[in-house]
Amino acid sequence: MESSVTKSLQVFYKNLSLFPDSLYLTFPEETQKLDERVFLRGRFPNQGIPVKKADGTTPTYLLLFHEFTVGLDLHRESFFDYALINQEVSDKKTSENLTIIVSYTLWDNIKQRPLFSSIIEQNQPIKGEITLDNLVNISQATAQALLVDIQRGVGK
Repeated sequence: MESSVTKSLQVFYKNLSLFPDSLYLTFPEETQKLDERVFLRGRFPNQGIPVKKADGTTPTYLLLFHEFTVGLDLHRESFFDYALINQEVSDKKTSENLTIIVSYTLWDNIKQRPLFSSIIEQNQPIKGEITLDNLVNISQATAQALLVDIQRGVGK
């Protein structure tokens, strides 16, 4: 799923490089407030130490994926809105949507600060069984939503 998203992003960002999870896991974990009730928890690079690629070059920007959740009938508020996080959800027999929720940060690797953080919720209606095509389609739609969200967020 994530590789489908990154492949879609590589169409727009030709110089997109992927770093291993083992590097991301070395970053300290922090919480970032997005608005009055929504908090994002993720790992951010150590201050003062730009992340370098294997060839020694320093990318200007990093796209940090903090969480990538796939499920049925999910809502971003259930994961990130601390006023609603402990509410019980009624049991359902059927599901209406396949959902991807992504939390991410666009990081300025030169200035060592977050430029923009956000949480995206992407839904795709499902009828019957979930197929590989459903997963590919929602992954591509998530990548498109991510691009739009980044452009809108950086433009603020």
